[in-house]
Parts: sequence; C-alpha cells; structure tokens
Amino acid sequence: MGKIPIMVDVGDLGAGGRWGRPAGKRGREQKGIQALKKRIETQAADVVVGDCQLANGGITDATGRVPVHPMQFVARAYGIEEG
Repeated sequence: MGKIPIMVDVGDLGAGGRWGRPAGKRGREQKGIQALKKRIETQAADVVVGDCQLANGGITDATGRVPVHPMQFVARAYGIEEG
C-alpha cells in the first residue's frame, strides 16, 4: 500500500444514525453526500472505507465506488485473506 489519505467524521448525512430518512431531511442529505463525493474524488484514494451501511449506500450511489468495512481494510493491509 502506498500513501493513505485519511478522512475522519463525514458528519450527519441527514439520517441522524437512524435507518431511514426523517421528513424534510432530503436536501441536507444530498448536500452532505455531494460534499463527501467531492472529497472522495479529490483525494483519489485507492480504497474508500466506511462503517455505516446507510452512508455507504449513498457513497456508492454518488461515486460508483463501494466502500469496504474498516476491518476489511485492516485485514488487507496485513495480508489476511477474506473468506
């Protein structure tokens, strides 16, 4: 692995830790996802890591990239095969 850019705390993307979207939060969610998309594309990292399945779905929809779980990332870094 080469240089690893790190991004911490993407913030609340409108769901507030709940499965589903509260009424009236769609605009806030989209604004957050677009900002996150820009950061992901600007960094051009080889891997996108995320521990929230709800946010990961938004990341995949916005960028076409599928985030891996942090433990998958660590396992790969240590050469541990997934299976």
